[in-house]
Amino acid sequence: MDAGQDGLPDDGWRRADIIDWVRNNGGTVGRVYQTKTQLLAQVDSLLNPPAPEPIVEETVEEPVVVEVVEEAVEEAVEEAVEEAVEETATESNIMEE
Repeated sequence: MDAGQDGLPDDGWRRADIIDWVRNNGGTVGRVYQTKTQLLAQVDSLLNPPAPEPIVEETVEEPVVVEVVEEAVEEAVEEAVEEAVEETATESNIMEE
């Protein structure tokens, strides 16, 4: 008798009927005696297979490239100061004339 009325083996099923269901649904039942409880556990594992293990890919860390920014900033500041000084000198020369 199917206690859950769902067509799935449960405590209401006969042991022989559970064995038939397991075999018909991809399971194997060996020659070693299995209790109804053991067979129902196998039914559960057939209905709810374990999730596959996630594939973990190893990542290779690429070396970090550190750029020297200070020198570039200093050069840019020096150039800007020189240009400003030149402009100021040019403006002073124009005013004096």
